[in-house]
Amino acid sequence: MAVATRKASALLAVWLASLSAAVSAFPEQVRLSLVQKKEDIIVTWVTPYWAGTSFVQYGENQWYFPESKWTQENSNYGYAGGYGDGMYARSVRLQGLKADTKYYYKVGNDKQGWSK
Repeated sequence: MAVATRKASALLAVWLASLSAAVSAFPEQVRLSLVQKKEDIIVTWVTPYWAGTSFVQYGENQWYFPESKWTQENSNYGYAGGYGDGMYARSVRLQGLKADTKYYYKVGNDKQGWSK
């Protein structure tokens, strides 16, 4: 019984570690902020420090995102205290959006995953 318990515990530990790594890689706490200029909006999200370059992809079609901005080009990012070790708050300003137009967007990257 002790052997079975140890094996089950080891499998559970491996599964929890892989689940934790997979979940924590996705962008979290995605927010939109209005600014004075009505054609602009700021998209902010949190990622682990090791997630690498993050993007905002957006467009007028929910299946196609022709526009892309990346966080190292146009962002303010740094340690996001209170979110856990090594979490970064990332922010990108989308400019020149059309008034009265519905836009679809996602944040993240192909390697670590995208927001839903």
